[in-house]
Order: sequence, then structure tokens, then C-alpha cells
Amino acid sequence: MEQKVNNDVLALCKKTDSMLWGSFDSATNMTCPNTEISHLVFPANSAESGNVIRVSEQEARFAFVEAIVSSDYAYSAETPTSKLYQFSGESETSAQTDLSLYDNNITSILGIEFKSQGFSLERDDRSGITKDIQKLLREPCDGLWFHVLGSTNNSTITNLFEVFKSDLLDMYKEYKDDIDDKVIIFHICVLKQGFSVYKMFEVNERSFTSSNLENFFKFDYCVSKGKEKTVNNNGWNVNVKRVGL
Repeated sequence: MEQKVNNDVLALCKKTDSMLWGSFDSATNMTCPNTEISHLVFPANSAESGNVIRVSEQEARFAFVEAIVSSDYAYSAETPTSKLYQFSGESETSAQTDLSLYDNNITSILGIEFKSQGFSLERDDRSGITKDIQKLLREPCDGLWFHVLGSTNNSTITNLFEVFKSDLLDMYKEYKDDIDDKVIIFHICVLKQGFSVYKMFEVNERSFTSSNLENFFKFDYCVSKGKEKTVNNNGWNVNVKRVGL
């Protein structure tokens, strides 16, 4: 990935963060969002579930599209994959990438997958994570994993990173001959505590050892009194919500 593209993607992620944080705060305070920042509204779940604010990958995807619209890039949604996958059934078929980014070429330069909620190795069904990891690894363009969390405790991100490490290693071992060298960016945005982390993962044979994956996904942090404190960012770019946003 060219440095300019990396810088631009980081800027898009930070702009998306700001829109998500502002809209989430508006939903928390039961006010309309500031449309000068974003037109996104976080809806509440049904009264049956206590009118809790819904946090899903859809909010992250539409906020990211808003960020793209004010940039020089173009996008496509639910982009058909260039390779075939067998996630269910007996035959391989084309899958879809949540969002694709384009510059001045009709070939996408970045495939983006969005996800929400916490995951752990003990969770029964994390097939959605595994499928999207496989797509990001096997598709020919660089990738971005954008994950939004409503809130975090002292283990939420650590547990999520354990899942990434496990699935990356398993998928690389299984599809090694179908994976080219490239990069996958991991971006985690936390709404309530108002921070995000961003880091670029080099996809090559050297990266896929247990020790290298362990080192890449090391991020020491703690949450106290509703605030996040980074102890050791280990190369992660940390973006913190501005006061008053």
C-alpha cells in the first residue's frame, strides 16, 4: 500500500470515528445529531428490549460512506468478490465485500469489511468473523477491517484480538497458496469510551507465526471510571474523541 493511500485511509477512519462518536452521543442524550458533522442517527431497539441504542456494523458502514463522499475516492457497496468461496452448501460461489474503495481506476484498491459487537474464542458462533477474514486474505486488493464497539471493558479488545490471531493463522494455513503479499488494516472504534486504534498488518509468510501475530496484536489498555487509558500502544495509532465533540 502506498503511503499516501495509507494516510488517506487513516484520515477516512478518523473522520468516520468523529461521526460515530457525535451521533452516538446525540442518541445517548436523545437529541438530533449535528448534521454539519454527520446525518447518521443511531436508532433504538424496540421498547420490548428497553429502547437500548442499537450499535451495528451498518452505522459504521454508512458513516464511512459519508466520509468517502467528501474525499476524492469512489466506492461500491456489496462488491462481488473476484474469487469463489464455499461458506455453505456443496459448491463454490462468488461472495460480497461490504464496501470497496477506488481511486482513479476501475479496479478497487481496498476491500472493507465492517463488524460490530465483542467476540471471544469461547463464543459458539463466530463464523461471520472467519468468513470476512478469509475474504480479506484471499481477495487481491489490500483490506480494511473496521470494527465498532458500543463500549469496552478491560478484556473486550483483548478477546477480539485473540479471535483475529486464531482466524488469521487458520485461514493462512488453509489458503496459503491463494494469498498474495499485501496489507490488511485493523481499525477498532469504541463509542462510549471515545477512542479508536488503527494498525497495518503485513500479509506475508513471515507474519504468520504465533509469536509474530502475538506481537502485532499486543495492545495494553485499561478502562477506569468510563475512560480508556493506554498503557502500551505497541505501534497502534490511537485516536481519542475531542472534548465537546
